[in-house]
Amino acid sequence: MAAAQMAVEKPILIQELIELSGDAKVVYQQRASQALSFSVEYLGFQLSKKQIDDVCVLLSKKNLHPAVARNGLKILELQEIPKAQEGFLVDYCFNCIMNPQIPIAIRAFAMPVLYKIALSYPELKQEFKLVLEGLSDNESPGIQSRKRKYLRLLNDNG
Repeated sequence: MAAAQMAVEKPILIQELIELSGDAKVVYQQRASQALSFSVEYLGFQLSKKQIDDVCVLLSKKNLHPAVARNGLKILELQEIPKAQEGFLVDYCFNCIMNPQIPIAIRAFAMPVLYKIALSYPELKQEFKLVLEGLSDNESPGIQSRKRKYLRLLNDNG
């Protein structure tokens, strides 16, 4: 993806992609968030704390295309989460996972972000485990697969 490659070569463009991900035009939201995700996931770009904060601000916005949340969570899975954003992300991820009205991919990508944060907090690991165990057996195969994976990881890590 050319836009992601350019952004990695000129990091100032990463901020532009973040801003475009929150644009009023849906097509900009989709494409910019995808390029941002690609630059982190496949090209190994590491976001600054301010950029991670900006991604979290995007997640908090209503009426953005689901691609923004999906790609934002994919990005956060691969980044070091600042302590200042942990509380927001825990709430956001729990709300996503427990809400069957949220698109499956967003719910699935919320699990590794929450797991990553929960590793530092034993009581949060227990709460996460309870939420996963409480998910319906009628969930989609993607949710079922992630549920099994993270229950196994939570059980292995205490």
